[in-house]
Amino acid sequence: MKKTISTIIILSILAVAMLGTASANSETMPFSDVPEAHWAFTYVVQLQEAGIVDGYEDGTYRPRGELTRAEWSKLLAESAGLSADPEAEEEYADLINPDAWFYDYAYAVIGLLDDYTADGDLIFRPNEPASREDVAVSLAKLLGAELPEPDASTLDMFTDRLDISEANRDYVAIAVEMQLFDGYEDNTFRPNGVLNRAEAAALLWRAFIDEPGSTEPVVNPLSVGEIVTAVHEQTASTGYVWEFVISDTDIIEFDTEYVLEEPSEPGLTGAPSVLAWNFKGVSPGTATITFRLIRPWEPDEAAEEVVYRITVIAAEE
Repeated sequence: MKKTISTIIILSILAVAMLGTASANSETMPFSDVPEAHWAFTYVVQLQEAGIVDGYEDGTYRPRGELTRAEWSKLLAESAGLSADPEAEEEYADLINPDAWFYDYAYAVIGLLDDYTADGDLIFRPNEPASREDVAVSLAKLLGAELPEPDASTLDMFTDRLDISEANRDYVAIAVEMQLFDGYEDNTFRPNGVLNRAEAAALLWRAFIDEPGSTEPVVNPLSVGEIVTAVHEQTASTGYVWEFVISDTDIIEFDTEYVLEEPSEPGLTGAPSVLAWNFKGVSPGTATITFRLIRPWEPDEAAEEVVYRITVIAAEE
């Protein structure tokens, strides 16, 4: 499977790993209760086309419907390509029916969502609401594992910051720093607030399709052995060329480089070409690929710099 990331051009392929602006075909309205004028329309449509979210038999999406922990575990697992570890030793005492639709999803996100205990047993509580704190923690653990320690003052903007569980404050701060979460107009975070389906769509879009306002795009997790392609435009006559550095080649390795598109007018000075670089997931972990547009004789002065943070997960058996 091949995934594409791009900052200068956006290929005409809709893929979860692709970066770009949220846009949707105005003629595409898969759900009767999410019209084009709805604030979450583009998020819901893109996620539906990517196979991440779906609706109900009556053709609705129910954007205001509150999300349960079971539903969030499904969305998170399918967005990130997570699956249950058959060798995992942990067991949930309240998940006794392996045929339940959420059973495998719950075990796929084990360790990401906060767990509960009762009489010494691990409990999942699938039907409990998925709180904003719960969801923020799960995304921070999944996508922010290699980030530096969060700024202790990040949560100072929220008047209810002390309502966030002390053990989870760093995770919530990471989610805020990654621009996945923000607060409300009254300067609260509302950690115990319940996420609805529209909010979940917007959140998943930020986490796995794009991250508006960030210089460090988020790329959908890559399985070991999968290829991700970075695409950039380059104008040879300027003397600028793209170079890249991989932070950890034990996690991500360079595969191939090629010209994706020749200059549209080869004889025209400054006509750009489109170049592509393939990278392969080697082992589970998180690494960055830093692209810099430089002149070889001035390597310390970059005209542009783009950092891709990529999480590699174990390949499914």
